[in-house]
Amino acid sequence: MGNEHDPPTNPFPTQEPGQLPPLPPEPTEPPQPAPIPIDDPHKPDAEPLQK
Repeated sequence: MGNEHDPPTNPFPTQEPGQLPPLPPEPTEPPQPAPIPIDDPHKPDAEPLQK
């Protein structure tokens, strides 16, 4: 049980005092704009719903 050669059974990694946990990588790409609906009346090349 008390074997100094065996690593401590600690599920959490040892962190130094005042050390923050690793943050997830922030997305570097800008947010994509909202997709324009196909039936957008303001779109010049929009096909009419009724042909």
